[in-house]
Amino acid sequence: MEPLGDILRRIATTRKISGGELHPRTSSDFDETVDSCEVCKGRGWYTIDTLVGHPEFGQVITCECQETKFKLEQSDNLLRYSNLGPLSRFTFDTIDTQGRSLTSEGRRKFSEAYQSSVKYSDNPKGWLVLAGSNGSGKTILAAAIANSWINKGYLVFFVHVSDLVDHLRATFSPASDVSYSELFEQVKNTPFLILDGLGSQSTTSWAKEKLHQIINHRYNAQLPTVITTDSEFSEFDSFIASRLNDQELSHILEVGIRDRNPVHNLGRIDSEMLSRMTFETFDVRGNNSNKTQSSSIEGAYAAAK
Repeated sequence: MEPLGDILRRIATTRKISGGELHPRTSSDFDETVDSCEVCKGRGWYTIDTLVGHPEFGQVITCECQETKFKLEQSDNLLRYSNLGPLSRFTFDTIDTQGRSLTSEGRRKFSEAYQSSVKYSDNPKGWLVLAGSNGSGKTILAAAIANSWINKGYLVFFVHVSDLVDHLRATFSPASDVSYSELFEQVKNTPFLILDGLGSQSTTSWAKEKLHQIINHRYNAQLPTVITTDSEFSEFDSFIASRLNDQELSHILEVGIRDRNPVHNLGRIDSEMLSRMTFETFDVRGNNSNKTQSSSIEGAYAAAK
């Protein structure tokens, strides 16, 4: 996982977007060490051979070889900023339009989600929520949307929610090379955000607050956002659920067939119970623990805190 500080530093080298188009580079942006070109002889620019007094006499023209190089660099910068990593291999042209489900109903569901994702990538307004069980193909579709948008020259930031929470926590470390506010503001305001795995992150009150702030900001600003989740909507708190279920902004797609086997919920702790599990409410005495066990619990408590 690449440090987000490195990604943020590259933003400065990525051109801002205005009206759907990237600002063109000036001649000072170009690298002088370019491959040899028959037109510019490797300089990156040329002047028109014409008589004195001609309107184009002495005019410096950027060579087409530099424009081609700029487009390649631009695409590379956008891809690195996206944080997609290995997921950059997934595009709408390379993934199976029917997914990998073993059932006909699962393949039908994925095919419908695939078509809707293609339409969203062509006109990404509002939010798209890809819901389904693990392995249904949600992340693959989200990555394909991201790559489609990158190919159009737009900034996209893709991040797994658990990783995002970890990165935000890490910014408080003295050794962090990026400030908390810098990272937090960038995630909130990035032109196109993909939150992968919402519901899988830590459920501490701090993590919940940060996610609420990000989601609420993008909700109020109606910024294009893709969210994937394998959680049931009933498992989200009322605040997040109200944003995801807003029919005027959010479009929910079921990717594949959810596993309704009751075994799926074994070992899960009710969200309300989790919210009550804090250091303040933790009892180091344990349940009918002896002296040795209590001492061990106290040590674990101190280390965790």
